[in-house]
Amino acid sequence: MKGLFKNFDDDGPLSVLLADNYDPDTFNDSMFKTWVDGLDDTQKSTMTAGDAFDQYTAHVQKAAKESSAFSKVTSKLGNLAKSVGSTMLNMGVTMLASWALGEVITAIDNYIHRVEIAIEKGKEARETIASISEGFTSKQNTVDQNLDRYIELASGVDTT
Repeated sequence: MKGLFKNFDDDGPLSVLLADNYDPDTFNDSMFKTWVDGLDDTQKSTMTAGDAFDQYTAHVQKAAKESSAFSKVTSKLGNLAKSVGSTMLNMGVTMLASWALGEVITAIDNYIHRVEIAIEKGKEARETIASISEGFTSKQNTVDQNLDRYIELASGVDTT
């Protein structure tokens, strides 16, 4: 096959196109038959074998280029999808690493300042207990102050 076409690459798109459309055992070329069917009667009757071969060669090379261009576009789209996926994965890993690092730093900071934190919590508890105690003492003083008056008033009341 290589002798038929100049600049023919065995692994290129032209080679793939010919392999899909030409059977060397039967000399059956489906692409050639399609091309010939596309010619009008005038072209068929006036064309020499050399002209037909040159035009067919140009037709095959054009088809190979179009196939190659489509392949390049799909390849670029595939690469774009891979790139976007890779970027998203990298962003996710970075976010997870940032969050984990922040949690580790917070844990270390809390461990270092654990005594200060315990003292602060102790002060808050003492203030709460003092507030409750003051409320209780205030209520006890009110009862003590009013106890004599309550007994005096209660003595004149018949509860039976």
